[in-house]
Amino acid sequence: MGLLKDEKQVSRESGVDYSTRARADLQYFFGSPDSPFFCDACHKKLGVWHILRYALFKKPGMSYLVPCKLCGVDNKRLKGGMKEHFDDRWKTDEK
Repeated sequence: MGLLKDEKQVSRESGVDYSTRARADLQYFFGSPDSPFFCDACHKKLGVWHILRYALFKKPGMSYLVPCKLCGVDNKRLKGGMKEHFDDRWKTDEK
């Protein structure tokens, strides 16, 4: 399936409108210090383009390191891990 089809499917299953879900996920990604957008050590922003640069040409499921520009710590990330994390947040066990 395509990315948008997958997202629409998760939205239907969760009962939450897609635009509401996307807005909440973006707020979490850019606002929560626990998200992969922030350094694990100093909790400063890594930068979207900085993260994408290191994730580029990696296969889904591969891990890669994103060095922090401020403290120098290598932050371990998993390609596609954030999508799974977001999808798990919206899945309900009720059927």
